[in-house]
Amino acid sequence: MKEVNKELSTLFKLSNPNINQADWTQICIDIEATFDWVYFLEKAISSNLAGYLLPYPEIAEAYYPTLVINKIKAYQHKIQIHSVQLLDLVLLLHANLEKLELKHAFLKGCDTLIRGNEKLKQRQVSDIDILINESDINAFIQVLEQLGCNVWTSVQKSDWHEKNHIQHAPVQATLGNLKIDVHFHLFNSTTSYQISTAALLNEVEKHSFQGQQLPLLPWKAAQLFCVLHVYKHLYYGSMFKVAAINDLYRIDFEALQELALIWNARKAFIEMDAFWKTWLSKKYEHTFLGRTVLWFMTGRRRTLQEKFIFTGRRLPAHQKEFWNIQHLYKTIFPDHAYLNQHFGGGPYLKSWFRRFKKLF
Repeated sequence: MKEVNKELSTLFKLSNPNINQADWTQICIDIEATFDWVYFLEKAISSNLAGYLLPYPEIAEAYYPTLVINKIKAYQHKIQIHSVQLLDLVLLLHANLEKLELKHAFLKGCDTLIRGNEKLKQRQVSDIDILINESDINAFIQVLEQLGCNVWTSVQKSDWHEKNHIQHAPVQATLGNLKIDVHFHLFNSTTSYQISTAALLNEVEKHSFQGQQLPLLPWKAAQLFCVLHVYKHLYYGSMFKVAAINDLYRIDFEALQELALIWNARKAFIEMDAFWKTWLSKKYEHTFLGRTVLWFMTGRRRTLQEKFIFTGRRLPAHQKEFWNIQHLYKTIFPDHAYLNQHFGGGPYLKSWFRRFKKLF
């Protein structure tokens, strides 16, 4: 099995959020003169791992080239400003939802920042993810619009999909350069997971943050959601932010086994547990999930085997749907409105071919 090149291997080691000063320093000392710093920097920024590369700035100054230091600092400054803006909107949004007594919980990156698990300049957070009861959506949209947000609903592939598929985040909003994803469920209905939104919102934990008590998922639920969210992107091979693997350093896999059974997520949980154990031992390519991470990192072309595997996985999970002729037709040839929203405007066939190429 081909080994990971020294630049990527070094990037994974130096961006480990749990690494101690002695080990981090030794990795810097061991960097060879032939090390490709340009490639290293490019992959650090494109993967969002650059935020973790200055845990010991004084030591970094002695080993990183000046260009690398400056680029990393500029990157971290940029994501820090964006995180501050997002969290200001979180506070404003929460205050308005509290007035109306609308149950909600902040998810993903915002959860991480609110709990204080990461520094603002380390963990890049792209948007605000919030979980609400579907029955509250009209009142929630009204709050968003009163705040000046532009709100829209995601278009499904067809009327058939709209009737039979429950989307986990069908509503999005923007306020300037800030984005909000509104979730009714943690995952789409095509997964086998059994997770009650109402139960989660009844059990939220309040975390003190800048004078407010912000609602987050219970600790175990938040951790398992993190694991399954990473798994979803790796399993289907789509839209994965490599830095999300750093969130797994905080996960207590052993403590989540029982909840994984309750959520009917045992298969995914076992695969992620195996992936993480091999990843920690630097055996990056010993699982298919690990090789998928590297595929995202390098941007190489997929092999025919990988294309076959990922295409097969994107077929519906439920056999009854797979054999439904209407479903098959609408999945292969979705409505024009869906193609326009997700793959750019233009004639139907042009948008369809753009979608088709992205499958491979």
